[in-house]
Amino acid sequence: MTLQTTGLTTFVSLASSANLTDTFDNIPYSTFFIPSNEAFTDANDSSPSAATADLLTGHVIPDFAGYLPSLVNGSTLTTQAGSSVTVTIQGDNYYINDAMIVSSNMILENGVAHVIDQVCLLLLTR
Repeated sequence: MTLQTTGLTTFVSLASSANLTDTFDNIPYSTFFIPSNEAFTDANDSSPSAATADLLTGHVIPDFAGYLPSLVNGSTLTTQAGSSVTVTIQGDNYYINDAMIVSSNMILENGVAHVIDQVCLLLLTR
């Protein structure tokens, strides 16, 4: 599966507008924390802007395929944008910063994707 086949059309559209589609499809062994289409709408962040590339690469962890349950509570991961995100586990729920993983372990040709319920707003550099 590639990102284009996940049904997460807002992320895919923004990646295309920022010329990141090939980059994302060719990063080996990666974890993608992809906000749902609704999360982008709720954050009012579904249109391309100067910060789109940083926003999207802030949701990608290169060189780490983090399938559930291999994500460890309290671990800090460095994104492709160079920012950090923290994994928190509460009961059966996994969070990336404050965003809850709502769908997990979507196997991609180059790693794994998890759908999160909000855009990681702490990653915005606007």
